Amino acid sequence: MSRNAIIMTIFLVYLIGIGIYGAWAARQVKDSDDYLLAGRGVNLFNLIMHNIGTAIGGGDFFTFGALGFLWGIAGINFGLPWFVGTIIFALLFVRRIKERADENTYSLASLFGQTWKSRGIELMVAAISFLLVVGYLAAQGSAMGKMFNVLTGMRYEIGVALGTIVFIFYVYLGGYVSAVKADVIQAAILLGGMILMLGYGIFTVTTVPAKSLVQLPATHYSLFGAVPAMALISLWVNRSMANGFLKPHVYQQIYCAENAETATRGIFWGNLVSFIGACTLVISGLFVAKIVPALADYEAAVPWFIQNKFAAIPAGLMLAAIFAAIMSSANSLLMTAVTLFSDSIYRKFFNPKADGLQMKKFAKGAVLVIGFGSIAIAYLLPSVVKIILTMSSWMPVLLPPLIATLWFDKNVDVRAVFASILTGFVTVFCFNVIPSLSKLTDGGSIPGLAVSAVVLLLGCVIFSGSKKPNLADQKGA
Repeated sequence: MSRNAIIMTIFLVYLIGIGIYGAWAARQVKDSDDYLLAGRGVNLFNLIMHNIGTAIGGGDFFTFGALGFLWGIAGINFGLPWFVGTIIFALLFVRRIKERADENTYSLASLFGQTWKSRGIELMVAAISFLLVVGYLAAQGSAMGKMFNVLTGMRYEIGVALGTIVFIFYVYLGGYVSAVKADVIQAAILLGGMILMLGYGIFTVTTVPAKSLVQLPATHYSLFGAVPAMALISLWVNRSMANGFLKPHVYQQIYCAENAETATRGIFWGNLVSFIGACTLVISGLFVAKIVPALADYEAAVPWFIQNKFAAIPAGLMLAAIFAAIMSSANSLLMTAVTLFSDSIYRKFFNPKADGLQMKKFAKGAVLVIGFGSIAIAYLLPSVVKIILTMSSWMPVLLPPLIATLWFDKNVDVRAVFASILTGFVTVFCFNVIPSLSKLTDGGSIPGLAVSAVVLLLGCVIFSGSKKPNLADQKGA
């Protein structure tokens, strides 16, 4: 049996097994709460494994390896701000977010909409969140295309379509229940794969004659290395805010947890383990830079290493591990996009009286539309790193309004929140599409965050004497 045949056989065994398991889990889906939030009763162990599975997706597999190849140890800066932001978020925000939720809270957007009793605010937050989630979803498709291309020779376009169709129908079948259940297995495979890669990397570098390895510049062994200061600051703002405090599918994890304590501990421990795993991917990219510094596609550093340094069986296991990362993240991302679309658009604007069965039916249709739409994005933007960095620049504008929503909702006017989100969003858009502006800050996240905060504060001053009541006022009345 050829090497490619062995790799694909192992992969197909994994795929069939996880498919059967997902189909079994899908039997528990009865209404929209089950389909969108796994019945809101996920326990601590399942939540930790779910968090590990979704924290490091296929896009991250390629991005961490790529930055390890380009920057060396400094590539950890792609994961460190996300980790720091998420830990602070878990300790300070999660309990309050969970306790604010009721039976109609499905997403970050619905948290804003219910607090401020404003469909306009909810729609804006849903739109910004949707951009990030769909971008990350497309990145999973792009990662699939690159993975299949390097490991099996399959054309990029075919790999994108094949992998995306698999997770579309997986989610269509069982929704969030299947995603959470499958992540117990997929997170275990993912962690095992990263440990395997680190072990192979250390073995390769220590056994290859020193003269065969490239002497990398000293910056490759520094935490900050040769990364431009503005790019590093922008990266920290994007990752700490977009992936730490404001990652839309983390809110799905909060709302699906059985209680606030489970949500807090699940996100904390899940992200701690995930960050350690991310560091192994950066180091693996560094190993590749020492072996083959002229690699044509640096985003393919990890699959190149697997293809050229692994025997057939461990290569097949690594293919399963990467696909597990892609599947778990893609499942969660697709469900978050579907939830935003179903709850904040369909139910709020088109069918306010929709019951659980109607919501479930609409959500299953949205799975197909959004899932296949992400294939087109992956074709148009094949760079995984570019997709993730561009889409994550939108989220920081929501941090000041989020703080106002959770702690100062009785003292802030709804119009100030609306203006803060709108002007922040417009600022990021301008800094992303106008070349002369984007060169100034390496994206629009920093000015967008600043404008959002300033407008919110100004709004509080301007509207201090004519505050409109929101939901919190009514509950306190």
